[in-house]
Amino acid sequence: MEKVSVTDLYEACYLLLNGAELETVRCIPAGKNINCELVLCGGSLTDLMDEYYQKNAMVNLFSFRSVYSRVSSHIHNAKRSFKKGELV
Repeated sequence: MEKVSVTDLYEACYLLLNGAELETVRCIPAGKNINCELVLCGGSLTDLMDEYYQKNAMVNLFSFRSVYSRVSSHIHNAKRSFKKGELV
């Protein structure tokens, strides 16, 4: 099973729509901001990432919106926990 780390929210959503699972969300301090790295696992992630970067990725928009909302929620919760000093 492959494991990849991405910071691109759209890329993460594309991978999730194609069978990947969200393993963890890691917060990374970046000056005054906090960035998040999404760790995903699953099969064929490298092939899916190639498809994404070659601009051949196609998704159902309704499904994409649902996954985008879910991932955004995970990121928001991770940032909130990070700011509170909890481990993320």
